[in-house]
Amino acid sequence: MKAPTKPTSPILHSSSTLRAGTGALSLLLIACLVAVSSPPVVSKAQNARHVRTSSSVKAPNKDSWTSREPDQSSESWTNAALATSAELPQPVENIPQGGVEQQRAKSGAWILDQRTRKGYRVADLTDTKTTQVKSIDANKTQRIESIEEVKSHGQFASFDPPGYSPAQIRHAYGFDKLRNDGKGQVIAIVSAYHYPNAAADLNKFSKTFGLRRLHDNGLFNCAAPGVPHPCFQVFYAYGVQPPVDDGWALESALDTQWAHAIAPGADILLVEAASNGLADLFTAVLIAAAQPRVSVVSMSWGTSEFFGETIFDTFLDHTGVTFVAASGDSGNPGAYPAASPYVIAVGGTTLRLDRKGNRISPETAWIGSGGGISCNGCEFEPTYQLDYPIPFTGNRRGIPDVAYNGDPTTGFSVYDSSGFNGNFGWMELAGTSAGAPQWAGLIALANQLRGQNLSSNNLFHSPIYDAARRDYRDNFFDIKTGSNGTCGSVCMAARGYDFVTGLGSPKADELVEALAGKRHR
Repeated sequence: MKAPTKPTSPILHSSSTLRAGTGALSLLLIACLVAVSSPPVVSKAQNARHVRTSSSVKAPNKDSWTSREPDQSSESWTNAALATSAELPQPVENIPQGGVEQQRAKSGAWILDQRTRKGYRVADLTDTKTTQVKSIDANKTQRIESIEEVKSHGQFASFDPPGYSPAQIRHAYGFDKLRNDGKGQVIAIVSAYHYPNAAADLNKFSKTFGLRRLHDNGLFNCAAPGVPHPCFQVFYAYGVQPPVDDGWALESALDTQWAHAIAPGADILLVEAASNGLADLFTAVLIAAAQPRVSVVSMSWGTSEFFGETIFDTFLDHTGVTFVAASGDSGNPGAYPAASPYVIAVGGTTLRLDRKGNRISPETAWIGSGGGISCNGCEFEPTYQLDYPIPFTGNRRGIPDVAYNGDPTTGFSVYDSSGFNGNFGWMELAGTSAGAPQWAGLIALANQLRGQNLSSNNLFHSPIYDAARRDYRDNFFDIKTGSNGTCGSVCMAARGYDFVTGLGSPKADELVEALAGKRHR
């Protein structure tokens, strides 16, 4: 629906809660990083306790798991998802060769045309350097179309919420069985550019779906004494309002609204980077992680892997904070920073529900789910994946770690009054961008229960993989069918861990309590 007016609202854009020295430190680190021209940094995982060969490891059939360690000698294990050396990614020419300062990220959000029921990547529709865009429909058919035709005739907005509601998703993944709501936690959303109507749109979303209102009157910051909670705050990474970008505003709307849907008692901190350059985005990541009470940081953006990306891993090595990233939305291979072993990488699925949120068919891999094996010389396999074990990777990082609904034809209702291509109001968005903030909400719920923050910077032990190893069937929905490309078994979903959907999607009622060291029994 194209609307004649755009509502506005005040937002808080304080930089007063920045811890002493963080701003200067982040700028200094960025200045050092962009000047580096040395070979790729070796991650901690290269010093893992053991290295595998393709003949020594089989992929586990986790349907036979209960609460025991996997029997590596079992002949019942399947090698359906086992990567052969011929299928491993090799050093190829399409890996960006430019300096670190030249790397720019794209939003991973997809939007559904309500008229044609085709999904389009938001970043593609806003790209001024190309004339064509890829579409995906409910049959997973991909087509190349004219951007001008799509923008001229596309109907992206509607009067009523067109996608799934929080109640449907909370029921489908089991969040509605949990009694806690994330109270006392702060979820940081890192995005690029400015989203002018963030607070008003978030509260419109909350009111429509009966969620708790976040306090956002613009007169305080969320860390100040006596501030009512849950609280919403917008934070400019450099202390100055970034320029407005309609596409990134849509990403920010998706992230803030659905993080709140999963953890409605948690505070939401939207940290706006000055641009979509990696240097600016990782400055925002560093600042977000340094804020009081922030326990999880969501990053729904990425770029193709590139030699030297491990330089940025330093920004993610932060005790007491979990980093969650969208794995990419163009199928195989995956994206960075999801490829970093310091983050939880979230892939995409297709989730079909009835009006009450009951599953009407098995959850399958979404064709756009970013995933695969890190490029040669980029990210080494962390010990937590070696020990699990995931299928053979040649000692390289495998992604994603987990999955969540990401298909734009089974998308999420999002409200955006800032306007996208002349469209205002309710829209249906998805992509692995939708999964990252909702997994961040899940981590916030677990942190609230356990009374101590989880971290994602331990390359030897991962709470997520530990939960899968202890009791896979109770904690995860195993995604067994679907693909994200034509690269053989690496691009195929399979029983247990695979390079399209990782360990699978969450059975939140059990997984949250497992991560907290409790059980919902």
